[in-house]
Amino acid sequence: KVVVGRDRPHFDTSRVTAYGKSFPSGHAMNATVVYCVLLILIWTWLHTRMARVVAIFGTSLVIVLIAASRVVLTVHYLTDVAAGIALGLALVCASTAAFGAWPNDCRHLPGAASTPPP
Repeated sequence: KVVVGRDRPHFDTSRVTAYGKSFPSGHAMNATVVYCVLLILIWTWLHTRMARVVAIFGTSLVIVLIAASRVVLTVHYLTDVAAGIALGLALVCASTAAFGAWPNDCRHLPGAASTPPP
């Protein structure tokens, strides 16, 4: 937000006041991260295709509704929430990839860690 420095929208009819910079939307980004991580955590318990489709649809709906609420309340522009969702998805994808690359066998230490110091 500091790097971009975009001011929040200002409308005379707005009843909500938000402080700080506008781009990207922290609410949209945090909602994306939280609900996508929850979806990843329950994914193995979703055994049918229909259950997975419903879970993806529900997760997407919650994220879009939270992002839309920020625009409706006139505290963000549409591009702010789109960027927040994109950054949230990027964070979830990067974290998932990093944990996927993590070694599954935790019983053995790497060679350098198992050698005692001289």
